[in-house]
Amino acid sequence: AVFRGYRGDPAARRDWVDAAIAQGTTQNRFPAGYGEKDWDAIGSDGIRPMELATLRLQNMVDGIIKNWGDLAPADDQLFVQQGGTVIFSNRKPTYVYKDRGILTYTPIDEVLSAVSA
Repeated sequence: AVFRGYRGDPAARRDWVDAAIAQGTTQNRFPAGYGEKDWDAIGSDGIRPMELATLRLQNMVDGIIKNWGDLAPADDQLFVQQGGTVIFSNRKPTYVYKDRGILTYTPIDEVLSAVSA
């Protein structure tokens, strides 16, 4: 998903990206006022990298940076910890995934296997 944001995806639907940017614009998020027609010069199919970059910038500036004091952990050593996933059965953990660093996520196939076991 991260790489798709940098290279784009000509086969993907982009209506959700434009809707999310428009929603951010109505809430005066920076940068405001951009829509899918603004990016037609770099292609007209699928998700284009600039659309996702604009959406990420809106989220970063007005979602994260503006609220950093509330979002950041009190202990700076915990900053890079994303967490993990624990699945319980009868109050006992049957699956545990511990964070391995920034931009690592629980493998969904492992979660589905653990839940259906």
